[in-house]
Amino acid sequence: MQKAQVFLREDQKIQLEMMARLTGRKQSELIRRGVDMAIEEAKKTQTSWQGGWSQACGIWKDREDVDALLRNHRAGMDSRIDDLLQQ
Repeated sequence: MQKAQVFLREDQKIQLEMMARLTGRKQSELIRRGVDMAIEEAKKTQTSWQGGWSQACGIWKDREDVDALLRNHRAGMDSRIDDLLQQ
């Protein structure tokens, strides 16, 4: 294990001491468990956005009208740009 020094607010220190007394665990163990929980939560967040991107990949692969959609979209944008330039 590696040593790490942390600074806690007074209310955090009081709650940590109470939890240690109530659970019979050492404060260091409770802190390690808290760090583990934060790491797992970060992994879930990372996994959720990556999963979303994975699900979105290929979402239009079976569509045959993508070229037409893009042409229409670009034509609409060109029209709006022309309107702005003429003002």
